[in-house]
Amino acid sequence: MKRILSFLSAILLVTCSLRAQTGVGKLFVGMPDSLLPLISAPVRDAMIHTYSGTSGTSHTDVFSHSVRLDTLTADYLRLSTSESSSLELRLLQTQDSVTLIAAVTTVQAPLADSHIRFFNDRWQPLFWLEFPEPEVEDYFPAVPDSLQASLSRVQQALSELPLVRIEAGPEAPRFTLSLSADELDREQKKLAKPHMRPVVLEWNGTAFVRVKE
Repeated sequence: MKRILSFLSAILLVTCSLRAQTGVGKLFVGMPDSLLPLISAPVRDAMIHTYSGTSGTSHTDVFSHSVRLDTLTADYLRLSTSESSSLELRLLQTQDSVTLIAAVTTVQAPLADSHIRFFNDRWQPLFWLEFPEPEVEDYFPAVPDSLQASLSRVQQALSELPLVRIEAGPEAPRFTLSLSADELDREQKKLAKPHMRPVVLEWNGTAFVRVKE
C-alpha cells in the first residue's frame, strides 16, 4: 500500500510540474505583475506546483490576504483573488494554431459584474478581438405574448445598468453570460426570473458564436 501511495504521489508531482511548465500554468506564472500586482510570480509558481486537483491550493498575496487556486487544467485556470473577486484564464486556439488568452475578472460587490480582456501568449493586449455584448432582450429568449408589455418595462430597467457575470468553461472554449436581476424590485424579479436565460458564446477558432440552447 505504501508503495502504491508513493507511486501516486510521484505521478501527482509530475503532473503538477508539467502544468507549471506548459499550458495555462506556465502563462499564469509568467503573467506581468502589472496585470496581477498583488500576487508575485514566485507565489503563482508555488500555487501551480502545490495544486492537488481535488481541494485546490491557498497562498497569500502581498498584503497577507488569502488567494486560492480553485481549478487548473491544461487550458483553464480559476483563481479566487479575494472573497468577492476572481480571475479566470482560458486559452483559445485559432484556426492557425495560435494561442490566445481570455482573462475574465469578476467582482461581487455585492452584485456580480465581469470584465473580459484578450492577450497573445506574450501577454500583449489584443484590442482587435471582439467579444459580443448581448442586448438585454437576448437574455429573454421565449417571452409569452401576454407578458411582452410587462417584461419590456423590466428589460428597460435592466438596460440602464446591466450587470453581467461571465464564466469561462474549463472543458470547452465556452463563456456563459448571466444577467443580474438583483437590482430589480421584488415584483419585477418575480416577473423576470422565470423567463431569464444565460447567453452562451463559444470560440470557433475565428470568432465567438452564440450557442443555441
